[in-house]
Amino acid sequence: MFTSPTTLEVNGETITFSQALLAMGATPAMPPIPGLAEADYLTSETLWDLTELPDDLVILGGGSIGSELGQAFARLGAKVTIVEGAPRIMPREDEDAGALVAAALEADGVTLMTGQNVSAVEGRELVLEGGARVPFGTLLVAVGRSPRTTGFGLDKLGVEIVKGGFFDVDEHLRSKSNPKVWAAGDLSGYPQFTHTASSHGSLAASNAILGLPRKVDTSAIPRVTFTHPEVAAVGVATNPAPDGIQISTVQHSHTDRATAEGQPDGFARLAMDSSGKIVGATIVGPRAGESLGEITLAVAKGLKTRDLAG
Repeated sequence: MFTSPTTLEVNGETITFSQALLAMGATPAMPPIPGLAEADYLTSETLWDLTELPDDLVILGGGSIGSELGQAFARLGAKVTIVEGAPRIMPREDEDAGALVAAALEADGVTLMTGQNVSAVEGRELVLEGGARVPFGTLLVAVGRSPRTTGFGLDKLGVEIVKGGFFDVDEHLRSKSNPKVWAAGDLSGYPQFTHTASSHGSLAASNAILGLPRKVDTSAIPRVTFTHPEVAAVGVATNPAPDGIQISTVQHSHTDRATAEGQPDGFARLAMDSSGKIVGATIVGPRAGESLGEITLAVAKGLKTRDLAG
């Protein structure tokens, strides 16, 4: 527990610090839906306490976590419904990637309700904005994660918390309001991926201890959604792509191995700038996360398509 901008208390002992690196991670986010706090719901952290398969699982949120867990429980035999406010599931990923995952989920028996915002939770029912009701036996809330900032005495630390609960840090991960404090991972407001936390921890610690001026680089942070098929992406968006970005796509149905393995659904899509450098990619298919390593290296090192081809 922090007790001042330069001290904290641990087991009754006061410790003075010259630099502090905060990496408390995040907790499942709870949307401000009337009645939700009183409902008996699960999150991606409490789900693992289940000892029996839910008969009727409704998942609030169709992002990566909701899609992964929804498909898993459907394959275990549960009746699964995913309710997502955006027009499609996995709205932060390539549109075609989201469509392939949606088709796979539906093939596994998952009911998808997209473009449906929840206005309230009453008893064991979700009340949608249009008035429709979705009954549930078990409710899983999977709408993202929020920085873990309560219970640490951060008000005594003198650091500014901005919208979303993130620390107001500069490009070196240093607090703008207390230069003795650094933040890494989910606290920083940068993309909330495991690889971000790992990279940030090293960068912030070396900056704090050695006085290095290293900056955060978000251009080559890989991410994987472990559905079947897997969705792996890095760099700029591939669909829709930013202005000035060229897109090249190879459908897996056009490759011999995918045809031979009987898994032709998927694609590899590269995004390139005007000079031909690879600046992003999306891969959908078996072992997509493993295939992404080569592309991530290409993005990080500014390689061109001819470098990969060679």
